[in-house]
Amino acid sequence: MLTRLSRTRRARRARRSGFTVMELIVAIVILSIGLLGLAATSGIVMRLIGGGTHQTVAANVALARFEQLRSLSCGRMVSGSGVNRNVQEAWSVTPIGPVATPRAMDVRLTITYQTSMRRGGSSSRTQSYRSQIACI
Repeated sequence: MLTRLSRTRRARRARRSGFTVMELIVAIVILSIGLLGLAATSGIVMRLIGGGTHQTVAANVALARFEQLRSLSCGRMVSGSGVNRNVQEAWSVTPIGPVATPRAMDVRLTITYQTSMRRGGSSSRTQSYRSQIACI
């Protein structure tokens, strides 16, 4: 009698151990939803990284232009435009103080660059910078 009861308990435990098909299907569905969400997020992250790269290039072009203008005397600073590293730049120079002997120059720099969009198109972004360069 005792051995028969223990065999029955062991058989019940053996039938209960493991996962049912329904539990496995639910687990696979939840895992699939998580993976799809991760894949969608990775596309957005890659676009943001690309946008950050464009902004860094634009900021470096602006820095180089400001440094070039700082190396000139105030009388030689003039407004202009140009293309550098696939970035369009336009700057305006305005004297601060008397025009004959300005104490500083107000420099406004506009940078325009192309960004790629999700569906293969592109759009342009514009950033503006401003600096005052002292006349010595």
